[in-house]
Parts: sequence; structure tokens; C-alpha cells
Amino acid sequence: MAAFVVGHGAWSAAWAWKKMYPRLRALGHELYAPTYTGIGERAHLASPHLDLEAHIADMLAARMLEAARTAGEGWRIPPNPMPPDTSAADVDWAQARRSLQPIKTFEQRLKISGAAERLPRTYIAPDLLAGLLDTIACQPS
Repeated sequence: MAAFVVGHGAWSAAWAWKKMYPRLRALGHELYAPTYTGIGERAHLASPHLDLEAHIADMLAARMLEAARTAGEGWRIPPNPMPPDTSAADVDWAQARRSLQPIKTFEQRLKISGAAERLPRTYIAPDLLAGLLDTIACQPS
């Protein structure tokens, strides 16, 4: 079973995916198609401040809320699958330790103080890095 999170296009809403729900369910899959804030049945939330970030947040929230509703008692989210290149031993080790995550930890906004901008930094320019890698590659083993 797979879960698909799909977005609608401009001037549309979740209804655009209406015919796909039964087709995917018949194949054992789930479909999540949230309507973006300020559009469709959520048009009453429209404002000049809505942007792509808000619509991306809508997509992420839809998946998290559905996961919390179906497997997390309404307030917790089950772990995401491990990356496909994770070894079986590492998956077994991690799965025994992973737990449901409270949904509010994803919803709370961070308060940015600006302190990170005052930390010292070092950058490597891409062209210098490429030259360094070429030099290393040409070195005899």
C-alpha cells in the first residue's frame, strides 16, 4: 500500500482529484489532496499575505494530520519510512527505538533571534572545490 499526497493546480481545489480516490482505494492505496489555504472551500481564508510557503505547509500538514488521525490517537504522527539505502541491520536497530512524534512539534513556529547570523562561517567557493577534487583525483594512490 502506498500513500499519495497530491496538489491541485491554480484556480482549483481538492475536488480536482475526486475521480482518483476510488481508483486508488481499489488498488489498496491512499490519496491525500488538500485544498490550499485561500482557495476552493477554503476561500474564506484568502489574504494578500498568502504565498507558496503557505500552500507547501498545507500539503505537509495534510499528510501529518491524516497520519495522526489514523495511527496516532489524533495527536501523534507515526515515523516516516527509513531511507531505501539503509541497511537491514540499521533499520532493525532504529525501528526498535523509533516512536510516535507529537504533532505540535511540527506545527509550532520557531522564534528566530538572528543569533545564527552572528556565528563564524567558512565557505569553499565551488570552483575552488572542483579544482581541489581534480587535484586529489590525479594523485597516485
